[in-house]
Amino acid sequence: MKLKIYIDEAGRGPLAWPLYVGAVLPRQRFTKKHYKDSKILSERQREELFAKIQILEQKNQIIYWYGIVSSREIDLHGMTKALQFGVLRAVQMVLQKLYTTEISQQLGKVLCSCDAMQWIKLQNLFLEKENVVEAMPQIADILKDFGLELELSIDGNKTFGVDQILWCPVITIIHGDALIPEISMASIIAKVLRDHEMIKLDKDYPQYNFAQHKWYGTQEHRDLIAEHGPSDIHRKLFLKEYFPEFKKQPKKPKQPKKVSRLPRKKKPQAEKLF
Repeated sequence: MKLKIYIDEAGRGPLAWPLYVGAVLPRQRFTKKHYKDSKILSERQREELFAKIQILEQKNQIIYWYGIVSSREIDLHGMTKALQFGVLRAVQMVLQKLYTTEISQQLGKVLCSCDAMQWIKLQNLFLEKENVVEAMPQIADILKDFGLELELSIDGNKTFGVDQILWCPVITIIHGDALIPEISMASIIAKVLRDHEMIKLDKDYPQYNFAQHKWYGTQEHRDLIAEHGPSDIHRKLFLKEYFPEFKKQPKKPKQPKKVSRLPRKKKPQAEKLF
């Protein structure tokens, strides 16, 4: 049995945390007309559709969750790696919800003693939130042993290296958020939940007026950063585009090490016999 999970992100371009990745595992088919790319929807439309998505999960028609990547992780690893982390975290959480609601009950009836160890290991791996790059391949392998194979569909044209980690089919779909309803759902989930977090952070960091510019690099946002300095949730990696002080200083060429050479010992000359 294939577990097809559909993925999209929100917050790739802003100057401040967080990056959100949405993931949807459908339990039935959906038509394109019901869901659209979150970017072309108004805030009210997104909220209405998000409420419908929550009802769909309550009716067991989908399973959804999201992965979050902080500004610090983006600064340390870059955006491609951050997107990889976000995808893996979102998929891990969707699989954990699937395991809790469906798989564990079914497996509990048929497990032999050797499978029970794998079952316990799977439970522990779901708790590995920080080491998701190491945990997710093991989760995928155990599920495969139980006859459940992963297949991911990601909006865009990049896999972010997820296929090399999970060794499962990863399908990239350009404009997938406009073409595939399940990817549209993932897009809406990521966008709405990110905006909810932004409203909370706007209260914690009122000097940056986050609710107005949505954390993007608008002139107003840049002026406020120049006035107050960057906060701990700003992406220093992104600020270098606007502020020279965040650009990496060119590395000085390494000077060749001076090797102290000892004077060579003279080879002893053979004694003359005659």
